[in-house]
Amino acid sequence: MLKISTKVPGSFKPRREIIIPVYFFCKTTVINLFLQKYLLSLFFSTFTENFRLKDKVMLAHHVFFWLKNPDSKEDKEKLQQGLQSLRSIEVIRSIHIGTPASPDRPVVDRSYSFSLIIFFDNIEGHDVYQVHPVHKEFIAGHSDLWSKVVIYDSEDV
Repeated sequence: MLKISTKVPGSFKPRREIIIPVYFFCKTTVINLFLQKYLLSLFFSTFTENFRLKDKVMLAHHVFFWLKNPDSKEDKEKLQQGLQSLRSIEVIRSIHIGTPASPDRPVVDRSYSFSLIIFFDNIEGHDVYQVHPVHKEFIAGHSDLWSKVVIYDSEDV
């Protein structure tokens, strides 16, 4: 059996489940080909629908950190672990933790130590994140590591 599940954005509950016998994909009759195309189109339309946020404004929260001791491996590891802990916050749609990339061009600022980009489904998700205990614990336990933080928030246009 082949089981296909899709989710509603921001939810952990399946939206639709399609269960298809595996032999269905092995036979090549005209009816089976039609049904395969229909079921696959149904799956992919549902899949892409999950990434369209109707009547919502997605918010990107981009944070740059400058470490007090940028050459300290211990400080880098501690901050990275702290940033990783933020992944457990349910309202986060997507998260990226990074360091300056190798391209060294005059227009690229590579002076920061770490970058954090978090995407939320909406502004309400961002507001929940700001007061979330894991976020507050991260700030309390790691703010002594950085000398500067710059934050850019942006929303869909």
